[in-house]
Amino acid sequence: MKLALLLFQNLLQAKHLTWTELTVDGFRRFTYSAKSFCKNVSVKKYSISHYLFLCLLCFNGPSWAVTQVLLIRHGETEFNKNKIVQGAQNVSLNAVGKEQAQQLAAIIHTEPKAIYSSDLIRALETAKPLAEKFGLSIVEAPDFREFDFGVLEGKGLEDAEVKDCRREHANKDFSAEWNTPMAEGAETYNQVVARFTHALTKIARKHPGGTVVVFSHMKAIHTFMRSLLQCGDNECERLGNCGIAYVDIDLDEEKLIRFIRQEVSPLGAYNSNFRLPFKVSTIPSCL
Repeated sequence: MKLALLLFQNLLQAKHLTWTELTVDGFRRFTYSAKSFCKNVSVKKYSISHYLFLCLLCFNGPSWAVTQVLLIRHGETEFNKNKIVQGAQNVSLNAVGKEQAQQLAAIIHTEPKAIYSSDLIRALETAKPLAEKFGLSIVEAPDFREFDFGVLEGKGLEDAEVKDCRREHANKDFSAEWNTPMAEGAETYNQVVARFTHALTKIARKHPGGTVVVFSHMKAIHTFMRSLLQCGDNECERLGNCGIAYVDIDLDEEKLIRFIRQEVSPLGAYNSNFRLPFKVSTIPSCL
């Protein structure tokens, strides 16, 4: 018994889960693992050894129904360095950003089933070293593009127009904030979440039970995470360059997305293992 508890404790640490989180989510994961395993191998009756195997399968890796996704922000660009609004502008990585992309590839050891990326050059350049490491091609997905900021793009974050737009938008109530563009020609938060979630749902259907890496952008990921966690703008930490957010997507019956954790700056800068409250959310039925 002590050996079993020690084994599960080590597995939980490897999965970055707490015992509380295990209690909340573990039974669902085990149930789906057992059901999907039965479906895949045509087993109708289980012995105790079958169930022990399924327990280890469930907690030592993704269940048959759960897709693990690493949402990664691109490396540094000159716009990032000089605090300029990028949005849909097609800006390349600078020298620091290219080095960050190499370092990121070096710290990811689990081979993903697939690598997806925004079609903007800075995301593709960040994805390239990881794709080369595992011999995978990069699937371009425009739905993972950065938030389109309209007329604000190309302006400095300290520009009076940018500061006024951000302040005015932040002071709106929740409905207006999510359904009203921040500036002329900009996307709404709900539009970004809809395309982002739609793309993730398609990925989960294509790679059930696998690990997938998605390269995207700070504001797009931040907006998606806010919708997932139902939190305010300052309650969800923004990813640094090459920061990673980890989520599980479960499309088997309940259509659940579970936030696990995020590494704001996994390459060694501040707050490298920032942890938000554990959350299980339902994918919008319309998607």
